[in-house]
Amino acid sequence: MDVREAIQYALDGRAILFTGAGFSYGAENTKGQPIPAGRALSRKLLGDIGYVNLEGGLDKAASAYLRRKSDSALVDLLINEFSVGQVSPSHVTLGGVPWRRVYTTNYDMVMEEAGRQAKIHRSSVDGIDTPRDHLAKPNLVVHLNGAISRLTPDRLHSSFKLVSESYATDSFENSGWAFHFRNDIRTSAAVIFIGYSMYDLDIRRILFNEDISDKTIFISGPITDENRLDAEDLADLGHLAPIGIDGFAKEVEAVKSTYLPREPGLLLEAWKRSEVVQSSSSLPRDADVIDFLILGKVQPSLLLEACTRDAERYVIPSEIVLDIEQALLKSGKDVLLVGTLGTGKSFICQCVAQRLASRGWSVFEISMPSDDEITEMEQICKVPGEKLLIVENYQRHLDLLRWIAETNPEGVAVLTTARAHVHELFAADFYKLMSDSCLLFDTSEMTRKQVSSAIALFDRYGLWGERASWPAQRKESFLTANCKSQLPFLLLDVLRSQHVTDRFKELIEGASNRHHVEAVLICTFALEVMQFAPRVDHIQELLGNYVNWLSVRSQSNLQPLIDFSGHRINVKSAILASHLLQNVFSAKRVVETLIDMATQAEARRRESVFQQIFSSLMRYSQISLVLPEAGRLDSAIAYYEGIKNLPSVRTDPQFWLQYAISCLALGRLDRAERYFKDAYEFAKHRTGYNTYQIDNHYARLLLEKAFIAPTVADAMALVDQARTIIVKQLATEVRHHPYRVALGLFRYYEQFAPRLDTVQKAYFVRLFEEIKRRAESTSGTLRRDRYVTECLQKATDILPIINMTGP
Repeated sequence: MDVREAIQYALDGRAILFTGAGFSYGAENTKGQPIPAGRALSRKLLGDIGYVNLEGGLDKAASAYLRRKSDSALVDLLINEFSVGQVSPSHVTLGGVPWRRVYTTNYDMVMEEAGRQAKIHRSSVDGIDTPRDHLAKPNLVVHLNGAISRLTPDRLHSSFKLVSESYATDSFENSGWAFHFRNDIRTSAAVIFIGYSMYDLDIRRILFNEDISDKTIFISGPITDENRLDAEDLADLGHLAPIGIDGFAKEVEAVKSTYLPREPGLLLEAWKRSEVVQSSSSLPRDADVIDFLILGKVQPSLLLEACTRDAERYVIPSEIVLDIEQALLKSGKDVLLVGTLGTGKSFICQCVAQRLASRGWSVFEISMPSDDEITEMEQICKVPGEKLLIVENYQRHLDLLRWIAETNPEGVAVLTTARAHVHELFAADFYKLMSDSCLLFDTSEMTRKQVSSAIALFDRYGLWGERASWPAQRKESFLTANCKSQLPFLLLDVLRSQHVTDRFKELIEGASNRHHVEAVLICTFALEVMQFAPRVDHIQELLGNYVNWLSVRSQSNLQPLIDFSGHRINVKSAILASHLLQNVFSAKRVVETLIDMATQAEARRRESVFQQIFSSLMRYSQISLVLPEAGRLDSAIAYYEGIKNLPSVRTDPQFWLQYAISCLALGRLDRAERYFKDAYEFAKHRTGYNTYQIDNHYARLLLEKAFIAPTVADAMALVDQARTIIVKQLATEVRHHPYRVALGLFRYYEQFAPRLDTVQKAYFVRLFEEIKRRAESTSGTLRRDRYVTECLQKATDILPIINMTGP
């Protein structure tokens, strides 16, 4: 990228500016003197305390100054030296550019004053300020070392990086802005440095790891013998233009005179415009169909028109694509798409996106949480014409959906997705926002037509293995009964029978730098299975930035598993990812990587995406999808033991609840009860903490203990404790949770009815009548919930039998 192209991106609002001391060249302070750079300021500080000819580092000079004078004296000196009196015409030119964001290591307010003179208000923040409070502000200048306008004696030793103490206690890598800086340089079209030398190791390390040299421009002064080595150093990281700030400003003016900026708002952070795929040349050779079906993604262009004859050779057709398209086109209704892991929700969304894009719609997609969601949605609403917004895993974007529901933007249709079990948890919240008129489509089970297509496809390519000679009726029975009419079970059966697992185990074990490869794959697969779109930047952060990315990216043998072509890592198959996690990697390696991920996510939990990743890494329902099948109990215990001393976890009742749930799910009831007690104990010390979730799962524990109690009397005592919790929750809860646990009461009665006496049977009659009454009184989405309907059905079936035989 050359300087003029970078300037064009800057004028589009798609470039990041990073300024160092050289940027202030030509500006004067209120005393009419040049604003000092590091060496000049160091000499000034030392001279004021009598060291006229002594040279030293700025931090040491400041410390020496403070040993002899007060904090207030140093603050007054700094304000006098860095308060801007005048900026140059070049500064005003650059201050008028619509930079996406400005980062600076300078104390002075040259950019803010230049913006004022260019009639652009620029907000200032310090490096210690919380990003989420400021990210939505336009024309933001982030002063990583502190801003002189906010300097006080108190900030001298915290946000203002000058004295040794502030340098020692903070670094850019550990600040909240490091994540956003990485995200900005990854997603911006150009990154421009002016007057900055790479003495800051944190910044240099980030630039090297991100490998953005093709879009990075360094503006420096003319090359001399004194700065030649620095110039060579910069040239290793991007394109060096030794034209100085004045030469760069002249280039900006020249480009502005002829260049018409492109329309803003179509390429926004965390959003992706869908491009219409014009070719279906990616059809596989018949010999590659196993890899194509299991490991690859069919190009959505195959479904731009209704499944063609060629497409049906490789695709199990889904009428849902056309149904969703028609719902969005004709009814104008929003659509919710649910399904289990690996049932094609994302693919269907892409197909719908392709079809609507081909009709002239603007299509946007959000798959990861972003602090800027609502701000960017406001920009998207300004795009003319019909717009489709795809929101995958809607439960992570409820604030965005609330904004959409309340503002009802014109010309915006919303296609949301969620896994079926997650939607069960959030259905009440979702329909409260989106209303019951939102159309629901479920991909969990294949239709009869899809089952027939799957049989024909497997017949065509010989994927049945030992079942090849079965008649069609038996194959259909296998798909509907053994595979429960679900595509993931069918694909997993192929994975096992075709020895694909062994093939990829050899691939991973034979990789060079295997330790890094395994860490990247485990982290990537875990994020995919937990419904986070894996991104290079997030994986770098979650693995502590220790991975040699150049080495990992260079291994072409990983292409059948993941695609590194962009900032987002595309996992070829969620089903394969889950299968490999549970059957290929060693349990020890998986647990070690998960502990690393949780540790890094917890340290970065100020950012919404890492907070949500951390929360998912706490929940056993998520971890169980990742831990190897063999020795899962030991792995779960090792994992939770490995993270239990993290600062935010140690006394968190939610953590101990999840630890208890894992032990409960794996049959370690005594250990589970111990952790339930820990959860209750820590909850007591949190003001206003609602123990509803703990109570709900503790009722499950009580019922499980009842099944193994030595006597009926002991079991009934446990059942009664569980009943007290369940009935109380049935009276107040608007979700399905107590009904799910209540099914255990029916299960206990069905198993032990012959051993119950008349009084005990009468007890269950009253209990089941209460559950039936509560279930019948529900309404809306809760009334349609499967746990509610199952409780109602069981009560309806069992009560007449008890009454007929007599309690």
